[in-house]
Amino acid sequence: MQDTAHVIVCGKTIKVLRRSAKYGIKLRLRKSGQLGTFLSDESIYLGLDEELSKTRLNELLEGKVIYL
Repeated sequence: MQDTAHVIVCGKTIKVLRRSAKYGIKLRLRKSGQLGTFLSDESIYLGLDEELSKTRLNELLEGKVIYL
């Protein structure tokens, strides 16, 4: 199952498509549509460690699917 959502990292709002996985979720970048559900825990996780968030955020912004 999938739904539309958004995360806020470093003051940027990023629209994502959220898919459930066996032990977590997968996020993929989307460019259009409404904001959808706010993912607060994922936003905090992506903003915690600068090095980790840069790597994960860059992967997401490049169009890759990230697993959290």
